[in-house]
Amino acid sequence: MKKLIILVFLLFGCNSISKEVSNLDALDIMHKEKDYIILDVRTIQEYNMGHINNALSIPHLELENRIEELKDYKNTIIFVYCNSNARSKVAKQILENHNFKRIYLLYEGYSEWEKCCI
Repeated sequence: MKKLIILVFLLFGCNSISKEVSNLDALDIMHKEKDYIILDVRTIQEYNMGHINNALSIPHLELENRIEELKDYKNTIIFVYCNSNARSKVAKQILENHNFKRIYLLYEGYSEWEKCCI
C-alpha cells in the first residue's frame, strides 16, 4: 500500500508547484519571470477599491464557473491573492482541481501589498 501511495504521488503530485510566498518574494519573482498572471479573488467591490496592477478579477465564489477564462494559463505562474489568504486557499484548491501547475499564494494579502509594493 505504501508503494502505491508513493507511485501515485510521483505520477501526479510532482507536476505541480503550489506555495505560499510573501509579497516581496512575489514581487521578486515577477521581476525575474515574464510569463505570469495575477489573480484577485476578492469581491468586485474590493477589487474596484484597489488592486495590484494588471490583476484579473475573478471572485473566489465565481472561479469554478469561470475557470475556462484561465484555460490558457495552466502552465503559467498564477499569483493568487485576497485580503487574508482564506479565499486564496479556496481558489488554489479549485485551480489545482483543474490541473493548473504553478500557483503562488500571496499570503500577506492586498492590504500588505499596498504598504510594501505600490
